[in-house]
Amino acid sequence: MADEILDACESEIALPTYRTVPRSCMPPLFDPNDPNDETIYPYELVLRNERHPAQRTYRTVEIENDLLRVTVIPDLGGRIFQIEDRRTGAAYLHDNRCVRPVRIPPRWSFLSLGVELNFPYTHSPTGTDPVAYELVHDDEAGMAGVAVGERDRQWGLSWRAEVRLYRGYRGVVVAVRGWNDTVTRRKIQWWSNAAQPAGGDTEFVFPDEPMVAHIGEEKRGTWPVMHGIDLRYHRQYDRMIGTFHHPSTADWFGIYHHERQWGLLHLADPARLPGKKLWSFGHTGITSNWTISMTRDGGTSCEIQSGVPGLQEEYVTLGPGEDLAFVEIWQPVDDRAELDAPRRPTFASVTSALGSVKDAPRMLPALDKHATGRVWRHLVDAWRADGAARLDDLAREIGDADAGWPPTGYADIAQALEWAQTQRPSRHLWSFMRGVHACATENRDVARSILERIAGGDDRVEGWGRPGTPSEIAAALVSRIDLHLGMNEQAALARLMAAARTLRDGTLLEESDARLQELGRTDERRALLTAWPDDDARKLEVRASIEIDSGSPRAGLDLLQNTPWERHHCRHRRTNLWRAAREQLGEPTEPVPACLAEDPYEDIRG
Repeated sequence: MADEILDACESEIALPTYRTVPRSCMPPLFDPNDPNDETIYPYELVLRNERHPAQRTYRTVEIENDLLRVTVIPDLGGRIFQIEDRRTGAAYLHDNRCVRPVRIPPRWSFLSLGVELNFPYTHSPTGTDPVAYELVHDDEAGMAGVAVGERDRQWGLSWRAEVRLYRGYRGVVVAVRGWNDTVTRRKIQWWSNAAQPAGGDTEFVFPDEPMVAHIGEEKRGTWPVMHGIDLRYHRQYDRMIGTFHHPSTADWFGIYHHERQWGLLHLADPARLPGKKLWSFGHTGITSNWTISMTRDGGTSCEIQSGVPGLQEEYVTLGPGEDLAFVEIWQPVDDRAELDAPRRPTFASVTSALGSVKDAPRMLPALDKHATGRVWRHLVDAWRADGAARLDDLAREIGDADAGWPPTGYADIAQALEWAQTQRPSRHLWSFMRGVHACATENRDVARSILERIAGGDDRVEGWGRPGTPSEIAAALVSRIDLHLGMNEQAALARLMAAARTLRDGTLLEESDARLQELGRTDERRALLTAWPDDDARKLEVRASIEIDSGSPRAGLDLLQNTPWERHHCRHRRTNLWRAAREQLGEPTEPVPACLAEDPYEDIRG
C-alpha cells in the first residue's frame, strides 16, 4: 500500500554554475545588438560565461506525493528542475546537472534546464533570475505545491504559476495566470519549455494535425512528414528543426525515449493553451552538437513546448485589467503505449478524476526576499510612506549591479525617484537613477538635463559598487541621446568615443565603430581597436569588418574562420561578414561554415 504522502517544503540544491559576464556597464538603451530590434530595458544582456563553473546554492521547493517528487527552483525563474518517480528514482526531464547559460535571445542567457516558464514572451528575460514564491496547500482537494511568479520589470505585467501535486495522481499539474494591471495594452505570449534528452531512440509523439515547420525555411504541411523527413524520430533530424502544430484541436502531445523506456505526456485544453512545439538542433548535421555547450558533461537535449498563441511569431493582447488563465499537465510515462489511445488519458478525464482543479488566483506570490526587482518596489513603498530613513539602506542595494536598472514597468517609480532625489545622504545616486529612468521612458529632455549635470559632476556617489562611475555612464548616455536625436552629431560621436575608451565598454566601442564605418573613417576605427578588452570577442568581429572594408577580404576571412567563436542562436554578424568577404573575392557564399558558430539558416527564429 502506498504511503499517504502529500507535502511541499523548502530546501536547497548546489549546482555547478557558469556565472555570466554582462555585455555592458551601460543601461541597455539604444543597443545596436538587441536581438529583437527593440530594447529589453531594464534587463541586462549577457556577453559570455566565465570559463570555469563554481558551486552555487539555490533555494528549492520539494513537492511530494506517494508517487512523485518534483523540484522547483525559484532562484532560476521558478522553473521545474526535475520530476522523479519516488519508487524507482527515474527522472523525466533532461538531467543537466549544471547551470550553463548559452547565447540565445532575448538576453543571450538561455538555460536548458527543466521546464522553463516564460511570460510575457518566449525565453523570459527572468529565466535565470530569482522570482517570488510561496507554498500552497488545499487539503480539501488533496493538493500541495508551490506558486512562483513576478511582476515584469519591463512592462509591469504579472504572472503566477502554481506547480501542484495531487494525492494519488502521478502527474504534475501547473495552473497559470498572467494579467495586466497597467493602463497600456500589451502583446504577450506564454510558453512552457520542457528540456528532454535527445538521442537516436527519441520519438516525438504528436497528433496528426497541420503544422508549420522550420527546416531551413518555413513550410506548412501535416504531421509527421516534411521535406522527406519523418519528424517522429529524432534520428532522422539532419539539421536544426522546429515545428508548431497549428491550428491544433488536440489536447495532448508527448515524447518517448525507447532505450531509456520513459517519456512525458502533456495535456491541456486546446481552447486555452493551443500551442504545441518541438525543437531540436539536429541528431546529425553541423548544429547537432550545439546543445553540448549547454551542459558540463556533453549531454544532448531537445525541447517540447506548450504555449499561447499557437505560433511563436504571433501574440495575444492583454488590455488593462485583462488576464489569461489555463491549466496544463505533465504526466510521466514508462510505456510507449501510454501515449496512444486507449491508454492515453484526456485532459478532461484527468481533471474530472482529480475533482477540483482550480485556476491560479490573480495574486503575486508573497516571498520575494531574493526576487530581482524587489528593491525598486521597496523604494516605491518608502516614497508612499515618506520613509526617507530607509534610503540609506536602499542606496546600498541599488548601487549594487544585482539590483539592475530602474524598472519601466512599475507604477509610481518616476515619482519615487524624484522624491528620493531630494533626500540626503544619497542624492547623487537617486539623481543618476532618475536620469536613467527618464531616458528609458523617452522623457529625453528631462534625462539629458539630469545626466548632463551628473556627467560634469563629482564621481563620489554614496553606495555605488558597479563598473564605471555614474558620471562616466551619464556622459555616454548624453552622447547617445544626442546621436539618437540627431543633435550635434560630430561632437556627440567624439564624446561617445571618449566614453567608450574610458570605460573600455564593448557595446559603446561597437556603437562607435558602426558610426565611424558609416562615415568611412577607417583609420579611426583601427585606432579604436586598442581600447577593446581582449576578452570581448566582438573586437575580432570588428577587426574582420575593418579588413573587409579596407579591401583585404582574405585577412578578414582568416580571422573569421580561425577564431574559436562562442555559438550564437538568431544572430548572423559573422555570417554576413563572411559572405561580404567571399563576394569581394568572387567566391561562393554558400554553404556557411560551421566554424562561424552561428545559425546556418538565417530564416530560422525558433
